[in-house]
This record gives sequence, C-alpha cells and structure tokens, in this order.
Amino acid sequence: MTDNEVQSAIAEAYRYRINEQYEPARCIMQRDHFRLVYEHNPKDHEIYPQPGDLLYQALCKEFDASLFRHDVDKKENAAPVFPVLLRDGTIESSINQSELLKRIPPLIVDNIFVHPSHVKEVETWLRREKDNIIGGTT
Repeated sequence: MTDNEVQSAIAEAYRYRINEQYEPARCIMQRDHFRLVYEHNPKDHEIYPQPGDLLYQALCKEFDASLFRHDVDKKENAAPVFPVLLRDGTIESSINQSELLKRIPPLIVDNIFVHPSHVKEVETWLRREKDNIIGGTT
C-alpha cells in the first residue's frame, strides 16, 4: 500500500463519514489530534520511578479516561549498535569498541496526551496537582 492510497482512504473515510473510521480520519484531516500535556522529566523520575503512570491514573480518575493516551517505553540500551571494521580486518560491535557508547543512559519515553477540547483545563489541573501526586508517593 502506498502513501497516496493511505491518504486517499483517510480522505474518503472523512468525506463519506464511514462509521468507525470517521473520527480518526477527522482528527487527521483537521489536525485535531491529541496534544502533549506531560513528557518525561528526569526530576520527576528521581522522586518516583514511573511518574507518568501516577499522573495518567490521576488524570483518568479526575477526568474521562477516554480523553487521554499514555505513551510509555524504556529502552535499557539506547546506544546504537553497528559493526566496526578494525585495522586487522576483523569486525566488532560498536558497543565493545567504545567506552562512551557503553555509558549512554537508557532512553525513556513517558508522554501523556489529551483530547484537544480539554488541553487548557488539563494543563491547569496538572500545574496545580502534579507535585502533590508525584511527591505524595514517597
């Protein structure tokens, strides 16, 4: 399937209001997608190991859970692994050849998104409650 075919199918779902496909198509066509309201912050992570989980749960209790999306991922080894050709003709892993690559910290993705109709309200609530939610766990 090509990009043009995908774009065409999205436009068709939007134009003809095809049931379950309409709302996602509308969001794409009108650029009315979910907005980022929280992203990983190392200071929050020092207080609690999974601050995004706490905040997401609190937001879902305070507001309608269908308004939120939580994108979380942690990659322990964020260093790029690639072959390195040594002068003697042997091939080694980049991780074995670089002390710097061995020390690259893990990649942490911890984002919370909200439906665009509630961005201001949620941002205000998070500014007021975030420290209590994350700090109240210790």
